[in-house]
Amino acid sequence: MSADESRSTRLIKDADLSVMRDLSRLRLRVTGGPDTGRACDLGSEEITVGTDPACDLMLIDDTISRRHFRAHKEKDGVHIRDLDSKNGTYFMDSKVKEIVVRPGATLRAGKTLFKVVPREKNLRPEPVAETDFHGVLGKSVRMRKIFATLADVAGTDLTLLIEGETGTGKEILAEAVHQASSRNDQPFVVIDCTTIPRDLAESELFGHKQGAFTGAVADRKGTFEQAHGGTVFIDEVADLPAELQPKLLRALERRQFRPLGGDRTVDVDIRVIAATNKNLKAEVERGSFREDLYYRMAVVTVHVPPLRERSEDLPLLMKHFLAQSAKGGLRAQIPAAALLRFVEYPWPGNVRELRNVTERAAALHKAEDLDLESFLEEIAKGLGETSAHRDASAALPFKEAKSKVVDAFERAYLTDLIEQAGGNVSKAARTARLDRHHLKDLLKKHGIETK
Repeated sequence: MSADESRSTRLIKDADLSVMRDLSRLRLRVTGGPDTGRACDLGSEEITVGTDPACDLMLIDDTISRRHFRAHKEKDGVHIRDLDSKNGTYFMDSKVKEIVVRPGATLRAGKTLFKVVPREKNLRPEPVAETDFHGVLGKSVRMRKIFATLADVAGTDLTLLIEGETGTGKEILAEAVHQASSRNDQPFVVIDCTTIPRDLAESELFGHKQGAFTGAVADRKGTFEQAHGGTVFIDEVADLPAELQPKLLRALERRQFRPLGGDRTVDVDIRVIAATNKNLKAEVERGSFREDLYYRMAVVTVHVPPLRERSEDLPLLMKHFLAQSAKGGLRAQIPAAALLRFVEYPWPGNVRELRNVTERAAALHKAEDLDLESFLEEIAKGLGETSAHRDASAALPFKEAKSKVVDAFERAYLTDLIEQAGGNVSKAARTARLDRHHLKDLLKKHGIETK
């Protein structure tokens, strides 16, 4: 584990809220029983847990001894020592006398449940002014807050977890972080957990020695060793086989592993970035993903919003994808009124779908000079204003469906309005023929910044 990683862990819970988790500062928190909510900091000095008022963590649970157990932080976790308690101390349903546990571990004593957790502090990252983070585009406040976090993290070796729906651009963001780091001249190696056979997953990650299994006719370097000096991107990490999760945890903690069939450990210098279209914390709660691995994997976590929640990014992304095609860029600004037909579309395929329909429209556009109106018409055709879209809209109550469309239109219109006014609210209010105070309320509602 790098020095940077040992100091702090950051979790971006959503676009507006950040939580800093510090792995060097742990707490013992009561998560079940009559004392739920109580907690005590853990350090190198022992704390005592029990019903005695002199205990550092004093409880009222009558099934807990006066001095039940002691705990203190060590290099590899938290050392727990039972003090000959009447009802015992349990870890994973096994009675223990002494044990060292990792962050995320749950203990039981009497009717009380305890969890070892990192200290947390809420943060609110300020959005950067730039709308381009090493090739990833976004002018919405939510994306620019993500850019701020990633710019801060890129220069470290902190492990990064990117969550978001399919098509939101998680791999592109991962590569952007790699490009923004000092490792940008070293390999960026990708492994997709959904495509590798379960029985070859360990070999794919850590490599194997000749004869390790049937078909292993030669030594092979795994993803971690291939990326030495650079970055490993583990895509869809939630699909990692359960039996491989402890080995990945050890590799992340120590930056070393043993190839399948090997008798020596290999040390590597790598940055690890992972992604998933699932809520990894929810997978932990379901028992399909190890909690201690989650804490090590979620050193920094960003959640990429779906395209339907950042419709003000549509014009910027359309122009970018068009510029990548043979047609070049748009010369004209896309009118807010024209965007209405696009912001009401749910974009199930997110940015990937927008890129596909934009490239399709450019390819089908016959004229050499791009005509904005006909180009937008081609995009609308490519959206597939199909029964699936109509069914999705009709599945909502009228009032809720209308509210979603109006909110998306307001956000796109106001973003364009304030940009055209150079951030001047008074000028924007005159252009829109709105009361200045009402406009300010709308801008605040949608998180749109002004001068």
